[in-house]
Amino acid sequence: WGEKRGGRGGGAAPAPRAKEKAKMSIVDAMYDSSVTFKEALEHLAEDNGLLLLPKAGKSQAGKQVYTLGKVSVYLDNRLVYASEAGVWKPMALDDLLKKAQK
Repeated sequence: WGEKRGGRGGGAAPAPRAKEKAKMSIVDAMYDSSVTFKEALEHLAEDNGLLLLPKAGKSQAGKQVYTLGKVSVYLDNRLVYASEAGVWKPMALDDLLKKAQK
């Protein structure tokens, strides 16, 4: 009976933490040092039916360029820069999601 109550030791503990990370809002993730800004943005993208994919061989300001839906972006210092008509500028995440989903 002790085995049923006690479980199998520490094996079950990491799973809830992984689920918490997956459901973490981007705001929470920004304050969680175990989650990178890129990972937080990937989760946000997935939550909105989008993928954050690297563009092979593309960089801007020395940073990897990604495709987020229909938008080219790069990340720098916890800011997302989006290309609009060839001009890179910081973009709010809600505006970015709207543009990416068009």
